[in-house]
Order: sequence, then structure tokens, then C-alpha cells
Amino acid sequence: MGEIVESLKANAIHYPSSTLSGVLSWLVKRGKVRRWKTDAGYVYIIAEDEA
Repeated sequence: MGEIVESLKANAIHYPSSTLSGVLSWLVKRGKVRRWKTDAGYVYIIAEDEA
């Protein structure tokens, strides 16, 4: 989450962390993004379409 917030700030895009976490959760539930927990925190990747 910290990486996302910093990347957005670097590009002058400002969203509250609560908004970002809600959107990420929604994308995970819809299967658009995959998430798993590591020792360093959560990792997110764009899910591949199953054809």
C-alpha cells in the first residue's frame, strides 16, 4: 500500500489510503487483481484473464 501511495504522490495524484484500500479489496473480490501476504506485507498483481 505504501508503494502505491508514494507512486501516486510522485505523480501528483492524491487519494486517501482508505479509498485505495477499498478499491484494491473490490478489485481482488472481482478477480481483477490477485493478492497474497508475504513477510514484507501484501503483494498485488493484475490477474490474467482465463481464456
